[in-house]
Amino acid sequence: MEPGTSDPRWSSIDSLEEKGLYADALRLTDEVLATARSEGDRLTEFRAWMERARFQGYTGVDESVSLDELEA
Repeated sequence: MEPGTSDPRWSSIDSLEEKGLYADALRLTDEVLATARSEGDRLTEFRAWMERARFQGYTGVDESVSLDELEA
């Protein structure tokens, strides 16, 4: 996928979020993040980090964990 183009998985993630399936949305967001990082797609990587932090909050993960992972 070209850097900066919208990953079609975001539609699935949005759908999972609408259904309240935050853990599943988080899992799929992690996949998008891994792909974006490996391809050097900084725009998608940034979005994935932001969405990931939000879903982690919904699933009870302490926000300091999200920040620690981002800094690693």
